This record gives sequence, C-alpha cells and structure tokens, in this order.
Amino acid sequence: MERVVFTIQRQDFVITRDDILSAMKGYDGHYRVGNNDCGRLYAVKHDGKFYPPKHVLSLVVKKPRGSFGGGKNATNQVFLNLGFEIVSHGNGHRAAIRSRESVYDQAKMNAPIPDMQTLIKNLLSQKWTNLHANYSNLEDGEYPGVYLLAYSDQNLEGKQVKEEEIFYVGMTHAGITKRLSQFVQGIEVGRGHSGANRFFTDYANRVPYSQLPNRKNFFVACVTIPCVVNKRTRTPDHLRKMGEVARLEFYVLAHVKEKLQAEPELNKK
Repeated sequence: MERVVFTIQRQDFVITRDDILSAMKGYDGHYRVGNNDCGRLYAVKHDGKFYPPKHVLSLVVKKPRGSFGGGKNATNQVFLNLGFEIVSHGNGHRAAIRSRESVYDQAKMNAPIPDMQTLIKNLLSQKWTNLHANYSNLEDGEYPGVYLLAYSDQNLEGKQVKEEEIFYVGMTHAGITKRLSQFVQGIEVGRGHSGANRFFTDYANRVPYSQLPNRKNFFVACVTIPCVVNKRTRTPDHLRKMGEVARLEFYVLAHVKEKLQAEPELNKK
C-alpha cells in the first residue's frame, strides 16, 4: 500500500511511506536517545533502529500524541499498512535491549539509594557543561535523575555549579538525555517541555532560541539515580528510587531557596 488515511477527531490525514521516513529522520535528528528507542508497548523497526510509533506519527500529522490512540488497532496499523515492521516489548526488541545491558549497568541499578544530603552535595559539586554541545554525552544520561540548567552570557563550561547560577531545576523518570532533548527542542518550538515552553513564551517572545539575537548560552549539570522504570519489570526498590528522584528535585529547590531566598527563575512548581 502506497498511502493510508489516518483519522484524528474527524480530520483525515493522507500518509505515505515517504512521510514516515521523513519523520523518522526528524526523530533521529531531534529526539533520539539510543538505537533502542520505543513506545510504551511497541516499536517500529527500520534500518537497524527502533522508533516509538506514536511519536513518529505525531511528527507526520503535527498533532500531539495524546490526541490519537496507539496500539495495534490504531497507530501501529498505519505502519503495517505502509510496509513497516512492528515489534512488541516482549520479543526481539526487548531482548536486544537486555543483551546490551552490562553487569556494570545492573550493579548501578541495584545499588542502594544514597541519602538525600549526599545526592544534593553530589549535584552541586558537578561542573557545568554546554547544553547544546554535550547533553547527549552526559554520563548515565539514560537513567532517571535531576538536572540543573544555567542561562548565562558567561562561559561556565567546566566550572563548578553555584546556586546563584541555577536557572532551572528539573527531574525526569524517562532519562536525563531524553528530557534534555525535549528541552532543546522546546525552546525552538514552544512545546514538549514545561520549562522550555515558559522560556519560549516569557523570555524569547516566541522566537526560536536559535534565532534569538544576543542569546545567552545554556549549561547543564545533573545527577542520576539508576533504576528500572518499566512497570512490568521494576521492583519495589526501583519504585522507591523513582520516588527519591522526585523528592530530590524539591529538596534541591528548597536548598536554593534557603540560600538565596528565591527559587530558580524558570521554575514554577
């Protein structure tokens, strides 16, 4: 089949295989974290890589993922009808992910949770790195954690974090790299990340960051708490670690407010 019709809220979209391939290229350029990216239950396998079906389709139709259904009876059928391969988490795709997990990774995920003050100390002892240049290379960026952003006209690269430099505190269970990718994209288009949306609207007057005259530079620092977040495989201890990620975000906000009598400028919790 050369094209399919996909309907969202009574609006018809004619989609071709080339449309999907173009969206995959856009996904690779702006959103990809690793070759094993996938959706909640399924993935599209193409050219040795995996793609989250709803995310790719949303790039084609330019509609938010929440506006249409996923799964084998909706989104997946578009890909199948256009000749793409769909795999579930229970087959070779998930096995491929498991085969890439080293003993070192398992040791990290099974390590005990550091106490909160140690986590805060570790985060504030980090050094800033340029967000746009280096966010995809952050150590352990695939894991949940808390990240800090600075927005400065000074070069903070390699300098230790100072509370007064913190512009935003964020957390993620999806993985630091993935969340930062959403921020980078969000300051260009004004969606996909709440903090990025606020920057796009309130600071950039809806001008894409890359087009801002006299724009400052973003820098990032982070700390991760490695754990399994998949509902089917996570353990009670992994759930507790996910809870500590959320708690750490607010403890860092409290630390900053206690020291500076104000929360980071971009935060609105």
